[in-house]
Amino acid sequence: MIGKSFKNLRNAIIVLFLIILTGTSGFMFIEGWNFPDSLYMTIITITTTGFEEVHQLSTEGENIYTYFTDGELWYGYLYRQHGSSDFN
Repeated sequence: MIGKSFKNLRNAIIVLFLIILTGTSGFMFIEGWNFPDSLYMTIITITTTGFEEVHQLSTEGENIYTYFTDGELWYGYLYRQHGSSDFN
């Protein structure tokens, strides 16, 4: 039982790292921002803090940002729906 808990924790940390890596890379390549600004924007997006953007987003950036955020929300919802059966 404890081994499964550590495996789930490890998987959650890996997924979180991949989301942060994807978001940061996206801001760097699509918007041309530096690493700290891109990381900051990714973190405030994931945590739904809602601070203002560091820089104004381009039209393409806004579209991709919207899809990325929607994807995060759907992933979290579906993961929770699937994962909740493991706790019953």
